[in-house]
Amino acid sequence: MRFDIFRTISCSFVFILIMFSNTLAADRSAEFAIRWNPSKGGPKTANDVINLLELKSAKMDEYKVSYFAIETPFDVPDGYSVIARRRTQGEKTQLMIKYRGDAPLPDTYNADAWQCVLGSNAESKYEVDITFLLEKIKKTYSLSCSLKAEKKTTFPDNLNPAQVGCDSKMKRYESNGIKIEEWSFDNGNEKLLEVSKSGHDNDVDIDKFRNEVSSKLISSGVKPLESSKSATGTDCTK
Repeated sequence: MRFDIFRTISCSFVFILIMFSNTLAADRSAEFAIRWNPSKGGPKTANDVINLLELKSAKMDEYKVSYFAIETPFDVPDGYSVIARRRTQGEKTQLMIKYRGDAPLPDTYNADAWQCVLGSNAESKYEVDITFLLEKIKKTYSLSCSLKAEKKTTFPDNLNPAQVGCDSKMKRYESNGIKIEEWSFDNGNEKLLEVSKSGHDNDVDIDKFRNEVSSKLISSGVKPLESSKSATGTDCTK
């Protein structure tokens, strides 16, 4: 009798652990985003978006953004690509390296113990990038680290950095946790708008972004893009 009770308690505890682990996996940090080319429809400027979504007190910052090809670090998981970005605001610089893939990191890969190639002062995060399209969402998984500096700097020489694509100018407006980015590229042939918000990979947060943001934009004529900002910024042929 005592053994049966112990076995029941043990099985219940294991079940709770499994359910808790599944809940954590489903509730990963996420960034929800919808992006579009304003020449194809929808709001033309960030201010148009602010008015459409009825946002107030939007703070604006302006940046220059460049992308780089680097030596592939040894610890990139299979199926993941590498993105290297430099963002400057005056003299201030932020370097970012991101590993991105279509599937979650394998269980054998310990994201918490990851040592970024930008050094011990870099801040790391693992999140799900959720892109909203016309009738569906697309999830990609990213492990990234960023390093901020008060003076202009670039990637370490041992990564053999080489700039790719065009320089970009980005204006970012932020209000009530919603970010609106207006991108223009040096090739002069492309413009991009993106609205994003941080949350968690669960149905509640996904539905909230859909109802408060993406549905309103699509109703206004936006034709969502599947391609990322980095894909546009590294391709000057458009």
